[in-house]
Amino acid sequence: PVTLKDGYLIENLYIEGNSTSSTGNSDIGLDIDNIIKSTFRNCRIQGFRTGIRCYATNSNLFEMMHPTSNYVQSVLYDGGTATTDKWMGGYISNAPILVQTSGASLCIMFIGVTFEGAGWPSVAADTNEATGINIVRECYGWQLVGCYGEDAPLTNQATNAMIRVGRDGTTLAGATQITIVGGMWGGRNAGGIGSFIDVDYTDGVTIGGGAYLTRFTNGIKTSANTPTNAVVSTGWTCTSMSYQVTDDTKVTGLYPLGVSSSSSHNQQTYRLADRK
Repeated sequence: PVTLKDGYLIENLYIEGNSTSSTGNSDIGLDIDNIIKSTFRNCRIQGFRTGIRCYATNSNLFEMMHPTSNYVQSVLYDGGTATTDKWMGGYISNAPILVQTSGASLCIMFIGVTFEGAGWPSVAADTNEATGINIVRECYGWQLVGCYGEDAPLTNQATNAMIRVGRDGTTLAGATQITIVGGMWGGRNAGGIGSFIDVDYTDGVTIGGGAYLTRFTNGIKTSANTPTNAVVSTGWTCTSMSYQVTDDTKVTGLYPLGVSSSSSHNQQTYRLADRK
């Protein structure tokens, strides 16, 4: 049987691999497997296929970590029912997918983290690459609090998104997949494209807390598989976007009114229940 390990402190390291593509021979920079109640602080990890892999982790603290320039994903939550890890500050950047999930990961929290360069160095069209955070159906309770996004997505593909929910995986978790509270979220600097959040199958998404969105085509994109009222919006603002939501039957609550190609609309909200 696997023995859980706890009490580690790993800090102040610069870990560099020699991969130059997604098939490079430096596989994982920091492999955190069945480790709980430990602290990882102020480490830069680059040049791997995967910068940091977490499996069956629990109650760890990741503080001012900087996984960057990795060729598959910068952070991978690989399942094992990873639970209640907290990421505080830091900079997750430059990978086809910045944070990838596979299998169950529950109640992972990111506080004040910067996400930048989703889609680096290049990605194919119409894939889940060029995604900031990809939440599979088995995940629930993920939280983004006061975070910052830029160039996420980086590449010029309409299917790209800062956050994807429920497009991968097999079994819905039965609870809200992700809650987004506040933060400033920017898409592609070279011109808005893709979506802030792209929702397929889900048991729930919540966005609010005065989050500010800019340079996306869509704020909230949903699909035919998204249940009615599955996305709860408690208030956010935006500029330089074409569509706030793609289907208002899938979203309930408050969101900006009108097409926001300038700052003239970014404070106007209305309640779906009041619409005539």
